[in-house]
Amino acid sequence: MGPEPELGGRCRADDGTWLAWELALPRAGASPSRPLVILVNGLSNDGMQWRRLKPAMTRTHAVLSWDYRGHGCSADPTDVSSVSIRALAGDLERVLADARVRSGGAVSTRRVALVAYSLGCQVALEWCRGNSHRVCGLALVLGSCRHAMTGALRWKPVADVAAAAMRIAPAPAAYAWDCFTAFAFAFSYASHLAARLFGILRVKYVDFEPFYRHLKRLHAGSYTRMLISGQEHSAMDVLELVDRREIPTLIVTGGKDVTASASGVRAMHHAAPRADFVHLPGACHAGMIGEAEAVGDAIGAFLDRAAETLEFNRARVLAATGVDIFAEDADEDDEDAVYFSRSAPTSPTTRG
Repeated sequence: MGPEPELGGRCRADDGTWLAWELALPRAGASPSRPLVILVNGLSNDGMQWRRLKPAMTRTHAVLSWDYRGHGCSADPTDVSSVSIRALAGDLERVLADARVRSGGAVSTRRVALVAYSLGCQVALEWCRGNSHRVCGLALVLGSCRHAMTGALRWKPVADVAAAAMRIAPAPAAYAWDCFTAFAFAFSYASHLAARLFGILRVKYVDFEPFYRHLKRLHAGSYTRMLISGQEHSAMDVLELVDRREIPTLIVTGGKDVTASASGVRAMHHAAPRADFVHLPGACHAGMIGEAEAVGDAIGAFLDRAAETLEFNRARVLAATGVDIFAEDADEDDEDAVYFSRSAPTSPTTRG
């Protein structure tokens, strides 16, 4: 069977920045019990971490991916000061609305499963804060729910001071990051070798080379603002809400992930005792590449469970009320398509 059909487009963020998105339709045909899968990237990533995992997902699910402001195919932010975890969650809602309209109703955005990586876990949870009724499943891979810099710096007060310094002096912080990324790009092989020697990475250079290429494109202001906001942000309460609602949840951790803190992992266990926890002892923060098979198996099982839970809930509601929730979703999506088609801006280009 050939590659999955893809659609692409752009929509505007609230500050006017153009956001690029891509929608891959399921090769096995759409099924209402298989919710739309939303991939939420990590910081300084353009989706390269999903490349080995996405083909398996698109066999049975429509998969939506998008780039943050200042990342990948999205434009640099019009207003750098507006970049935050909450703003990025708002961007996701705009991307969903645009993808629904431009796909011509090929996918429903009323029920979704989110698969998030690294800092994207905080973005996904923040989106869930106001949309938990639409969430059929939540997978958090090699990420945390709060204080993004604490894991790497090992001590929250140190991470708080670093975030405060970047907030007070954003221009020097962005310049320092530009210098670092320029060096990492120019001497990517040496940088990769050093990261492997220090145990930061456990993947081959050839597999990680796209990351170094993306560093050249990355907008430093967006990066530092996302770091600051990620350190100040917490969505542990949202994870607790998702668990109380018994929404299928997967949490993947890595034994060699230098960005993870033991206290953060314990807090996630406490907040979501019903979640499926998968610990990969040999996985570094790039475990979605180095441990792609194990991560892919975990995500596949999670998506199957999400579909089974959705079918069970459908049958329960149908038996109790005679109402088919899938039919109601289709009607609501049609109404949304009419509304958004009148208000959605015209994209200057398309992606995909």
